[in-house]
Amino acid sequence: MASKAALLSFVLASGVVTTSAHADAKWEDAVSALQCSTQDYQAMEARLEDSEYESTPAFRLEILEEFLSDCPGRIEGPSLAKRAARAALDSGDAVRALTHFQTAIYQGAPFDRESRLDYMTTLVETGQFDRAWTLRDQEVDRWLREIDRRGVASIETERLRDGFLHHINFNAVDPDFQQSDVWLAVPFYDGWPVAIVLGADQKRVALRRLISGEDALTYQHLDLVRCRGRTTLLQKDKGLARVDVSEIALEAANSYLRNPDVYYEHKEGAPIGTCYDTHRMFVLPDPQTALTLSGLKTY
Repeated sequence: MASKAALLSFVLASGVVTTSAHADAKWEDAVSALQCSTQDYQAMEARLEDSEYESTPAFRLEILEEFLSDCPGRIEGPSLAKRAARAALDSGDAVRALTHFQTAIYQGAPFDRESRLDYMTTLVETGQFDRAWTLRDQEVDRWLREIDRRGVASIETERLRDGFLHHINFNAVDPDFQQSDVWLAVPFYDGWPVAIVLGADQKRVALRRLISGEDALTYQHLDLVRCRGRTTLLQKDKGLARVDVSEIALEAANSYLRNPDVYYEHKEGAPIGTCYDTHRMFVLPDPQTALTLSGLKTY
């Protein structure tokens, strides 16, 4: 084990300068970080992948929490805290998930869209609705900025009675989903957003061709995409007329905003779900692989 003098040199060389209780905490973290090697981290990951044990959420959470407790100064800590939060949600424990998310945020872990939505779900589950919906609005703004920055669509925003409706008309689409129009309805107050999406999912086109033959090559569908599930509002082999699509999208948005999804019921101890299939709600074609709409639209 390294001497106290050697550890002190390490701490000072790392630029850790603090006082009193904070100094003691930093000292303990530095000691733990040195005592926990990369091999310890790899051993922890190997335990998570060990086929001799059933990889339940509770098992994963226990292993992750054990490592985080024993090795608080490891560089992997922030990302592991985020993984522990997801494992806690999968175990049905929102309170533990919140603790790990807060640790991950404090330690500067990077969050992608799915992680941010997981965190919002945790806030809803623990009764912190105002914070959750503030983050929801920030996420929508982030998505709209990403679309604008990529230059793949035009954006129009309309204020409805119970929320905002953002209409995104894409000039280039993902070749697998061909989502050309998205109407995202966002409640003014409590509630998750909902998307009404005009697309031509190529897997669904292939299935339609089994029924309708070559006529289904121009198949389109209008879906209502919630955080937890999706419903087909309209579909047609010969494509959909824009006037019909726009009217139905507006009607669906107003209907949803009158009674938006706020809290998803689940059994005690059951996994706590969040928004899944986020690529269907927050549509964002990659400019490098997206196809222009020339020859795709049928109206």
